[in-house]
Amino acid sequence: MPPVPPPLPPGRSAINHSGPPLQLPRPVVPEDGPPGALLLHFVIHSGGSFKNHWGYFVRSDYTPNIGTIVHVVGDVKDGFEFEVKRNHDFETASPRPLHIIPLQWVNGKYFNDAMLNDGRQELDDKPVYDFERSVYKVKPPVGSLNSAKSVSQLPHPIKTQHIQKCTADLIL
Repeated sequence: MPPVPPPLPPGRSAINHSGPPLQLPRPVVPEDGPPGALLLHFVIHSGGSFKNHWGYFVRSDYTPNIGTIVHVVGDVKDGFEFEVKRNHDFETASPRPLHIIPLQWVNGKYFNDAMLNDGRQELDDKPVYDFERSVYKVKPPVGSLNSAKSVSQLPHPIKTQHIQKCTADLIL
């Protein structure tokens, strides 16, 4: 019987995936938080030829690659809507984010086990715990892409809002 091959080198963890350099330095966040707290991350996915996609990731307390993503999805024609990816796993999800940036430890009282959906992945558009309810109060941009004909008939200018601004407003 041939000898057992050596183990493969450790792969790059999705949670530590490094994309292009950040424009700003990462915040300094301790590795370990207060008892019962969960770590909130800022997640940046490549937008290809468009602006990058932003969201928030609440890491589970037992596996750093698994948690809940809270973000806004849609397009400028039809508008955007709140979406939650429950029990999201960065190791199996594709595409991987460019950056996963730890922001701060948040008291566990703002979260509950419903956010991980009993270990099942699911897309949801309804908040189930206090953090999500707070984020849900910030309304995403409505559709703003109109034809030249319809724009000329509007009595007022169209108010546009970037999805990145909406995501940033969630924390402010």
